[in-house]
Amino acid sequence: TLFRSNADQYKDQMEKLHIRMKQLKRQVEESEEEASRANNNRRRLQRELEDVTETAESMNREVTNLRSRLRRAPLQYTTRTIRQVIRLEGVSDEETEDHEGNAASNHQQSSQQSE
Repeated sequence: TLFRSNADQYKDQMEKLHIRMKQLKRQVEESEEEASRANNNRRRLQRELEDVTETAESMNREVTNLRSRLRRAPLQYTTRTIRQVIRLEGVSDEETEDHEGNAASNHQQSSQQSE
């Protein structure tokens, strides 16, 4: 009876330890999965940071290049830019002059008619 009682106690302890060991194994697996997810997120964020850094460096080079071009010949680029805008709007230099001339003559005619 004493021997059986001790054996039952050992058996109970073994079952409890076995259950505890399974719990700890499950916790280790969950921790490993969480660490893996965290590492994946870290790698993804690192790639995004590298991409953003590369884009920022490229933009900074472009800004530096444009600034140096403006310092060398500011009026040339300003005039060229205005011409490009006019061309994009579909108005040639001649049309611009015609419109300005017509507007001035129309204004003179209307002021003469009102007198």
